[in-house]
Amino acid sequence: VPLALAFVWPLFLWLFAGPVIVGLIVAEVLFMILLAIYFALRAGWLDAAADALDDALNGTSISLSTSDLLESAQSSLDSVYNGTSAYTTAASGEAQTLWTILAVAQIILVAINVIVLILCARYIQKLISVLRRCTKIFKSAVAIIFFPLGRMLAQSALLTYGVLG
Repeated sequence: VPLALAFVWPLFLWLFAGPVIVGLIVAEVLFMILLAIYFALRAGWLDAAADALDDALNGTSISLSTSDLLESAQSSLDSVYNGTSAYTTAASGEAQTLWTILAVAQIILVAINVIVLILCARYIQKLISVLRRCTKIFKSAVAIIFFPLGRMLAQSALLTYGVLG
C-alpha cells in the first residue's frame, strides 16, 4: 500500500496542488481558532458571553434560550460520558489565570497567523505553481518513478538467494 501511495501522491499533488495547500492552511487556522475557543471556555469567558446572549435574547420575542440549549447539550454529554466533564467546564483559582493567559496568547497567535497569511498570499500562489511544476517531472520522465523499483527488486532477489541459498 505505501508503495502504491508513493506513486499516487505526485499525481494527486499535480492535479490538486492548489486545493490541498489552501485546505491545509484553512485547517490550520480553524484548529488555532478552536484551540483559542477551548482556552477561553476553560478560562470562563464563554460563560459570561452565554449569559449576556441569553439576556439579550430574553429581551426580544425570540423564544431561543441560550442557557437552555447549553444545559441540554451538557446533559446530553453527561449522559454519554456518565458524569461531568472537567474538560468543558471553567477552571477556578490559579488554573483559571493560566487558562486566561493561554487564551490571550492563542488569540494573539491567531491574529498574527492570519496577518502573515494575508501578507504571504502572493508567496503561497508561487508555492502552488512551483509544486505543480515539480510534479510535472513525473509526467515527462516516467522512468524516474520506476528506477528505484528495479534496484529494490534486485536487492530482494539477492537477499532471497542469500537466505534460501
